[in-house]
Amino acid sequence: MKGFDKSLLSADQKKVYDDIEADLKEHAEHISKNKIEHQREHFAMMSKDMYDMVKAFGAGMTLYHDHCPMYNEGSMWLSESKDIKILTTEIR
Repeated sequence: MKGFDKSLLSADQKKVYDDIEADLKEHAEHISKNKIEHQREHFAMMSKDMYDMVKAFGAGMTLYHDHCPMYNEGSMWLSESKDIKILTTEIR
């Protein structure tokens, strides 16, 4: 976000960006410095903010708004893939 040129935004887009920018930075900081449960909480909030930004600016590509029922009775996130893949790891 440091290199993002806000001068290219329309007045409406700049308002959306300004409303979300500080929250995104805060979420990123919490995600990078905390345990997984706290990271999940901020990832859910960050995902909502990113959805709002994509709605305001577009993405230049197809994105899907996916639902995960496993966190907090359900959360949404953006994905490039329509299919949701479940990753599993064998533990021995």
